[in-house]
Amino acid sequence: MSIDPFILSQTQLLTLIQSNTMKKNAYTLILFFLSISFSFCQEHTTLLKKLEAFKNSDQYNTVEHEILNASKNILFQPFSVKDKDKMDAIKAVDRWLVYTGDYTFPVMGKLYNAIKNDEYLVSLYKTSMVNYILDQKLNYNRIITCNINPPKGKTYLEQNDVRELHYEAAVILIKFLKENKELDQGKDFKNIVNAYDEKNLREVLFES
Repeated sequence: MSIDPFILSQTQLLTLIQSNTMKKNAYTLILFFLSISFSFCQEHTTLLKKLEAFKNSDQYNTVEHEILNASKNILFQPFSVKDKDKMDAIKAVDRWLVYTGDYTFPVMGKLYNAIKNDEYLVSLYKTSMVNYILDQKLNYNRIITCNINPPKGKTYLEQNDVRELHYEAAVILIKFLKENKELDQGKDFKNIVNAYDEKNLREVLFES
């Protein structure tokens, strides 16, 4: 039944206007949230393209907050290898680590040896290291140096900050794999997880 606007009461007309306004507002909100969701879905793809356009290592030092946020997204949000933006976040962190002039640290030790044949796990381990190093710098004003030329009489892995980084990154990685139910990574890795569960991970990682 059609409505003749000339015979509507003031109350009826106001109700009709409010109804149409609510519909328009609802459509506007839906479009807004869709645009925001799409933007988030492309966030790390955009970051990766930004890094690929950099010409020198100094430029990589300008995106530390973005790289920290990318590492958080990888490690502390629901994960799927089918998520292109998530995989681009991993690529962005890897690229930053290769080209930044401020951080150079070899990835080695018992945990690395247990996962070194799995490129995906190695990338996650490096991401865990980047997350810890940048979190300490940006949120706690601590610089983890990891000197690749250790003092005389010490090996690289015997340095305190190197052990701190490897231990904390191992904890982050193990928690990630537990959360994502991906702990079945072979006997050597299982032994490391068992050490974590038994609260003697540090000893197992660095014992001779």
